[in-house]
Amino acid sequence: MATLCLAMIASAMFYNTETNVDKTKAVEVGGVQFTFGRMLYVALMSTLITLPAPILMSTLFSKSKRLGRVVPTTASRGDIDKTENATYKRCFSICFGVLGWVIAFVSAFVSNFFLVLYSLQWGPEISKQWLVTQFTSMALSASVVEPVKGIALAIVISLVFTVMKKPFRPNEDSEFR
Repeated sequence: MATLCLAMIASAMFYNTETNVDKTKAVEVGGVQFTFGRMLYVALMSTLITLPAPILMSTLFSKSKRLGRVVPTTASRGDIDKTENATYKRCFSICFGVLGWVIAFVSAFVSNFFLVLYSLQWGPEISKQWLVTQFTSMALSASVVEPVKGIALAIVISLVFTVMKKPFRPNEDSEFR
């Protein structure tokens, strides 16, 4: 939800409401006007701007772990150190989860607040055109950006594991003989 709200506010920020937009390349279908160059520009920019926020939130949520019970152990100093270390890890784990939720809620609330203000300022016609642009942005993200991210991640992971799997064997010409 927060990602969608961030994409919508980024789209609204880049949506040019000037009246001197080139109308010659516009196509009108059912009362909705499509200006493809402008729509693609807004879709691309909003996708690029909103990309870091979901990555940050998913990283924070992956660093947080489910709450478990810390069972104190007995007597020796080494065991007490391990228990204190587990307590610190648990505290940081909780903080990562809370921070992720705070970022999600604040970004959704602030984005929706400013979207209402933008739509009130634009009026019904420009708001309708912006909504079409927003759907284009979501389609671009779902059809291009997400598959590219998946393919890039798969390539990076396969390269890392391929490099880690190869043993180091110096040849005759190297200085490591």
